[in-house]
Amino acid sequence: MSKILLLLEGFTEQKFIEIILAPHFQPLNVFLIPTILRTKRNPDGTVYKGGIIPYKRIKREVTLLLGDSSAQLVSTMFDFYALSDDFPGQETLPFPSLLQRATFLEQKFQEDINDPRFFPYFQVPEFESLLFVNPDELANHFALSRRERAELHDIRSSFST
Repeated sequence: MSKILLLLEGFTEQKFIEIILAPHFQPLNVFLIPTILRTKRNPDGTVYKGGIIPYKRIKREVTLLLGDSSAQLVSTMFDFYALSDDFPGQETLPFPSLLQRATFLEQKFQEDINDPRFFPYFQVPEFESLLFVNPDELANHFALSRRERAELHDIRSSFST
């Protein structure tokens, strides 16, 4: 059995892992365990999840996950555009392409964490944009009504890319 811990940006990524990826990997005896990054905790105990947070807090969360000795791998799933300015390598991004920049920052993040079980991943473009690539497939999968299907098409049509 292999256990992979995933630190995620938000609820959409969590649902993607739980509904799509985890069932695919489970028969292979690979278990994906998603955790949404906590952005804030109030004195009353209320916890907020998702959104942009400082690198220091992300590093702390990754380090906590790496403390689980039963995990074979730890990874992340963050939207590239939402990374904070204090991420390792942000000050020296040498590449014009978004994909090259994301790969460069993943490498710098991995170097900073310095654990062979850690493999960061940054999504280019924003993960949620992938949901609108084919609105009909999404509508079919979730058995959406005609009205809901039309709303998905309207959302997609409201963007030029």
